[in-house]
Amino acid sequence: MKKRKCFLLREVFNKNFRCKSPAFAKPFPVGSNFMKQNVKYLAFIFFIIFQNAFSQENSECKFFEAYDEPALACLDKNENKENTIYQIIEWTAFGDDYITRIEKKNNTYKLIRKLAPKPKYIEQTDSFKSEFKYITNRKLTKKEFNKFIKIYEKYNLNNIEKIEITIDCFDGSGILFYIFENGKYKFLRNGNCQESNETLNNFSNEVNVLFKF
Repeated sequence: MKKRKCFLLREVFNKNFRCKSPAFAKPFPVGSNFMKQNVKYLAFIFFIIFQNAFSQENSECKFFEAYDEPALACLDKNENKENTIYQIIEWTAFGDDYITRIEKKNNTYKLIRKLAPKPKYIEQTDSFKSEFKYITNRKLTKKEFNKFIKIYEKYNLNNIEKIEITIDCFDGSGILFYIFENGKYKFLRNGNCQESNETLNNFSNEVNVLFKF
């Protein structure tokens, strides 16, 4: 039986991830030149996949370092129990991603949004770094923050523990939603082939409209 290669991008941190290949999906061709040019990138991806099987939190810490973002799964829960942080990642298999962070720390509200290309390998430091760019980096008013919370609660995301994924495919795009509130961490995802009117897609779209992205 021939083994299929599974190339994983943003979904490497999902504990319930399964490498699926629909009957209609063709194997992704990997030429020798591609392998030679991208061996360290591929090594990083497979390292994260391997590491994920043993340490979910370590994987996420390394992932977020590339974007200079806090890894919510790795936060000290006692030190941050008064803080509230939400991260929305709009990812696509073959394009640039967007990271939006909304946070409340010491009664100060902040909004950050980044254009986040896929990370590149830095040989000098043996690490990976995304050449991300800030789109927005500003303070929020309490009123703006509360409007975001209303959207968050509208879709009952404060109570949902898992999004039911009805379809999955080889590539595509999706939403990753990381939550840290009341000293607890939660992660929601909607796969990569969901309908445009799916819960997390609708939520993300409303957030983008609210903040005029």
